[in-house]
Amino acid sequence: MRFQKERERNSSMRNNSKRGLVFTAIGVLACLSFISVASASVLGTISESSCNGSTAPGVTVTWNTITWLPPASGTTGCIVAGSGSNLTYGSGTLLATSTDTGTIKDLTLTAGFPPVDNFMTFTITAPASATLDFELLAVGPGSTNYLCSSTGFLGTCSVAAGSPFVLTNEGPAGTSVGLIATGLVTDNGGTTWSNWAGTFNTSFSNLTPGQIQGIFADPTGSITSTQQGNFTASIVPEPASMTLLGAGLIAIAMAARKRRKA
Repeated sequence: MRFQKERERNSSMRNNSKRGLVFTAIGVLACLSFISVASASVLGTISESSCNGSTAPGVTVTWNTITWLPPASGTTGCIVAGSGSNLTYGSGTLLATSTDTGTIKDLTLTAGFPPVDNFMTFTITAPASATLDFELLAVGPGSTNYLCSSTGFLGTCSVAAGSPFVLTNEGPAGTSVGLIATGLVTDNGGTTWSNWAGTFNTSFSNLTPGQIQGIFADPTGSITSTQQGNFTASIVPEPASMTLLGAGLIAIAMAARKRRKA
């Protein structure tokens, strides 16, 4: 009888210990989620295109430069948030589409590039004053295939080593060109940042990848076409969140050690 009671007591202690581990883990995850969501300022997706319309010329590209159209100033182009956007900023304000215009900086792909601060910006006056600052941290990578003339249907290539542009052979539809871009975004110059990542795209219905490569073989060669970009902004873990996570893991480890000793 005594041994049976001891076994029952030990079993109860083990069950309580397991429940404690579960509750500790759940608590840590809940607190971590709360801090991350509450502290994030810019979240969601944005679809941008040129202010002169999605079917009008929006970009001029050379082998190492990107000039955005129409020009908003000497070195920036004009962009607008499209209908597929659901980007929020501040305490959850939705970026308006079609009416919230922004700027985008022209790029020269040199050894010192990037980062580029204020790469894309949206200055909003209503319902509250805010400026969304998209800092560009990286572009590419491009393809490791440089034989564009022999690229088959749906195959990819880049016009030269180190080029961040990816050309896709779309057969009768021509060639699509994509540029992957990543960085950080904040509103009103705040210290809370979100990640953003996505792709700029343009299409050339009358050119093959090999023909585009031939144009860029000339240092003065350029192509002008439409452009559209689609990007997603997501949470960046903060030091406070990581500290909480670390503390929770320590608590779980200590509880597990105590359970083993028991």
